[in-house]
Amino acid sequence: MQCPQCHQQVDDGEGFCWNCGARLQQEQPMADATRVAGMTTPPPAAAVPPAPSAPGAAETSVLPPAPAPVYGAQEPAYDPSMYEETVAGPIVGTSSVVPPAVPIGDATAPTGAAVPPPAMPPMTPPNGDGGGKKPKSNRGLIITLIVLVVIMLAAIGFWIWQSAHANDTAEPQDSSSQQQTADDTSSDDADDSDDKSDADAKDKKDDKDKKKDAKCTATPDVDVDDLTANGDSLVATLSLTAKSCETGSYAEPNIEITVKNDDGDVIAAAVYDFSKRPITFEDGEASTQIAFNSRQHWQPADEISSPTNAKVIWQTNQKGEGKASGDVSGALGGASIDTSDNERYAQLALKRQLNDDASQTSQFYSDYTTQLSSKKYNMNINGKAWKYTDIYEQFLKLHYKHPNAILIWAADYYNYTKHGHAADYYVILSGETFSRADDATAWCSANGYAAEDCVAVDLE
Repeated sequence: MQCPQCHQQVDDGEGFCWNCGARLQQEQPMADATRVAGMTTPPPAAAVPPAPSAPGAAETSVLPPAPAPVYGAQEPAYDPSMYEETVAGPIVGTSSVVPPAVPIGDATAPTGAAVPPPAMPPMTPPNGDGGGKKPKSNRGLIITLIVLVVIMLAAIGFWIWQSAHANDTAEPQDSSSQQQTADDTSSDDADDSDDKSDADAKDKKDDKDKKKDAKCTATPDVDVDDLTANGDSLVATLSLTAKSCETGSYAEPNIEITVKNDDGDVIAAAVYDFSKRPITFEDGEASTQIAFNSRQHWQPADEISSPTNAKVIWQTNQKGEGKASGDVSGALGGASIDTSDNERYAQLALKRQLNDDASQTSQFYSDYTTQLSSKKYNMNINGKAWKYTDIYEQFLKLHYKHPNAILIWAADYYNYTKHGHAADYYVILSGETFSRADDATAWCSANGYAAEDCVAVDLE
């Protein structure tokens, strides 16, 4: 018979043309077949008889079958339209509808050409492992056990060898050990002796430190080494002796120290707090310096004839007036004593000063000098009532500034009584000598005094 599509001669009874693959005989329509990916192969599509070819038309090509699946390749995403397809057989007695040509490469497939089935999904590789994990090997565990056994055997062998070696060297070591023991004993004795010496030295040092830290409260015996002026202050250098203090420190507060000259007159007094600056004793002896400000001493330092003959009175538990004055060049400052006692000592100091200076006034009967101050007890000047302490303090300051300054009582001299005025006041003179009043006045200006504070005078 002849193929209706390619007109090639084929044997009778053949279902398909061996040349173009077209269906040669009619078959009953097959039921729809459903492919399952990787399991069912769809039946071949029914060939649709082609329309009569035009003269000179090119022969149509038959599409090659779909390539076989490659195992292990990337599986395409699931698409139901790829794996489920209904194939219908030709309808008898109807005219064939020719679909448009499908391009294949450079040629165009005519209507009725066989349609290649979709690519089949990859099947499970035939190795049978199903993609599962390989069973875990026990090789590592076995190797670990073998290593542990080897280590244990090596340790046992080393222990046996060490025991045998120790027995072989036991006797020589015994003799050397005895010699070493003797040497160690001798060395230990020497070390013990050195340790004992060090311990004794340390104990002595500790005892000394303890004694040094110990607080001494005994009242010391005090001597005056020196009395000197420092500015407007009187500085006293004192030597103290207190055997019971040994190497302790004296840190008592509220100590009133009174200094008397060799005539027994009180020339200085103040209250000190030695807790602020403790006095350190060494073998029961110590030295310290204290300062008396211009309101706490009542004799100029240059007029104290025998400082080392001065006497010191040391009184405990005394209360000072006001705050302590500042230190003077390292000398401890103190607070003033009771106001009434201070006034009494100042009044006595004024009387003593008048007597001491009286012998120096005769030269001013014929020559001039300068008057620096005149003050009366309880005189009110600039809102201040002058007391004995104030008057003597002014004298001390002027005396330290002008060492020739003297104190006189005005009523004893004609110059102050010749006009019949009361002259019951203290006068401070510079003690400088001038032949003319103008020279005296010029001295006042040269020393920075105003006209009302410094005047030329003679005592006639």
